[in-house]
Amino acid sequence: MPTLCAIVGCSNKTTNKNISFYRFPKVKMNAASDLKMKMNKQQNAWLKSLRRLDLANKNIDYMRVCSAHFKSGKPAKYQDENDPDWCPTLNMGYCVTRGVATSPVMKRIKELLKGYSRIK
Repeated sequence: MPTLCAIVGCSNKTTNKNISFYRFPKVKMNAASDLKMKMNKQQNAWLKSLRRLDLANKNIDYMRVCSAHFKSGKPAKYQDENDPDWCPTLNMGYCVTRGVATSPVMKRIKELLKGYSRIK
């Protein structure tokens, strides 16, 4: 079964052999505290750059981001915080000036969340 890219609006699948797919950065539990902090910081940066309300940490184990969203075509290591590919930045599926996801699915999710907050 092909895996889709986690970026809103990206239709790249793992069946396309010209594109590479990358897992979300993992936080290694047996790493030293300073390394664990850097790994956690990179993972949070990836989640923040996606701007998806429907993501939870348990879902990212099975999600991938394709090479189309990195300037060099692959993500940087957790040590390279100044590298532009430290987190995905290209073709992110939302308008940069507004900072809002443009997908109709995301609009529906936001409307549902607004309605849910009124019920409480």
